[in-house]
Amino acid sequence: MDFNGNELVDAVNKVLTSTSRIPAWNTWTQWELESRRRKLSDDRAAQYNALQVLNAVRRAVKRTNYKVPPRIKSEHISKELYKLDEKERRVAKAFINELNGKIRQLSVAYTVVASSYLLADEVFYRVEGHEPTMLRNAHGRWYRTESMRNVYAEMLKNSTMSLHETLVESRRTASLVMYDKYINKFEPQEDFESYKITGKAIVYAGTTAGGCPVLLSLNCTFDINGVIDGLPAGYRVIMFKPRTATITKKWVRRKKSEDKFEEG
Repeated sequence: MDFNGNELVDAVNKVLTSTSRIPAWNTWTQWELESRRRKLSDDRAAQYNALQVLNAVRRAVKRTNYKVPPRIKSEHISKELYKLDEKERRVAKAFINELNGKIRQLSVAYTVVASSYLLADEVFYRVEGHEPTMLRNAHGRWYRTESMRNVYAEMLKNSTMSLHETLVESRRTASLVMYDKYINKFEPQEDFESYKITGKAIVYAGTTAGGCPVLLSLNCTFDINGVIDGLPAGYRVIMFKPRTATITKKWVRRKKSEDKFEEG
């Protein structure tokens, strides 16, 4: 499911206020969010079934009226049935629209919470002898700039808690050493006015009140400092897999030739 920037920011803001030791949204963890989302999806399915029943009844009434001779038709019953059908249909559709909004909100929240929960294991060295796959960068696909490195170091400093244990100073140091060693450093060689990169990025969106980093995996466009188009400045890229780059250079005006020609 694709989310717009406002939906993502709203979900992240609620996660940031959490005092839980693990990422949570309105005190709901990843598993609670999924359970509530499934319950609402079941309620929505029941409303779609109700619409199917209404459709079947409407077709049955139409067929019956077509077959019954005009002299024995009951116009009153037909009108009342159609009025009931329209009323129930409006109620069902309104309820479905309400459920769609709630399900979408929970889907965004679930994505933020689940991403933060899972990515923490990929960008922190938290367990002795277990080097994170992403941080190890075995295929050499992840890159970072000096500004992104500073954001990563800031994230380590702000994250006082991890999913299972306190992120002690030795773990912070080990994480930063691995990041510097394995994540490819990206430094554009040419002069430019702006440098925009499009690709997959691991984004740090802040630290919760409980000390958990809020991490997102996004396909987005961002500048060399990791500032993302369409999101607040507090959302910063800490590593990325590039797909394309758009480079804007200053226009250099060519000087007119000063060569002179003599008549011969």
